[in-house]
Parts: sequence; structure tokens; C-alpha cells
Amino acid sequence: MAANTLSAWTQKKTGDDKLKMFQCTCLIDTANVVAWTYRTPSLLDTSKPWTLIFSADTATDTQATPLTIYGGYTTSSAITGTAAVTASNCVLIGTVIDDCCYTTPTVAKAVAFDPNSAVADVVTVAAVATGLKMKIPAMANYLFVITAGSGTLLGATVTFTIVQHD
Repeated sequence: MAANTLSAWTQKKTGDDKLKMFQCTCLIDTANVVAWTYRTPSLLDTSKPWTLIFSADTATDTQATPLTIYGGYTTSSAITGTAAVTASNCVLIGTVIDDCCYTTPTVAKAVAFDPNSAVADVVTVAAVATGLKMKIPAMANYLFVITAGSGTLLGATVTFTIVQHD
């Protein structure tokens, strides 16, 4: 198994001074069971709502592929591994999307994260029309993991974009 190729989170211009946007990509190696991101940037205000836009250039698996979120509690939080997740200074929060890239692989999905939400989580791709959303605890940072549903992931380029109102 080879390592996935990751880019660091970078801040992007939105044309709107009231919005912050961060982006990273993950080039998934075809022999891996998991793919993950680096921790989100410190400029993300985790006490406020934000949106994750997740897109892929092709299917990441031959069956449903869940996307999960980990919450980091130090500035050294990290995920490693190619066959399984090794989490350092972070904890699994839950499933963000039950099928992020199989049923509709090239359709971007947006998930609203809100540490203060009183609304029930919606994490099934079948309910995407109602709006994917998740209540998450405020943490120092977050990390995302894609896990194969059928052995190993397929080669794909996945883009993670975070948008937050200042």
C-alpha cells in the first residue's frame, strides 16, 4: 500500500470579505483502505457554523463509501494509516455522509456543521434533498476520513472545501 498524496489546507479568495474558504485535496492510492485529510486550519472558528463541500472526480469505491469526521484536541492532531486509521490526539465524532462517492460520485455534496444545532443530524445520501447537516462539538480542529466499503478504495482525486462566514 502506498501513501495517499495530500495537500495542506490553503486559504482561498472568495471575493466576499465576510467569507473564509479553505481547501485541500487528496489523491487516493488504489491499494488503500482509508484516505484522510490533515487537520483543518487554525483560522477555522470551530465555535461557529461552517460548511464542508466534498467532491471527487470519480467513484472512490464499488459500493457505499462513508466519510467520517474526527475531532482534534491539540495542535498536533493527526490521522495516519493506509489499511486502517491510526488517530493521534483526536477522537471519532461520527459519520458525515454514509455514501460520499459511489451512488453519485461526481456530484459535490455540502454538509452544514454547527456546534449549536438543535436539529437532528442528516447523514444519508438518500436524504440529501433535505440538506446534510451534523451537530459537532467545538474542537481544536477536525480531520476527515474516507473508508472503503469493499476492500480497497479506487484511485480518485477528492477535494475538501470549507466555507465559513466571518
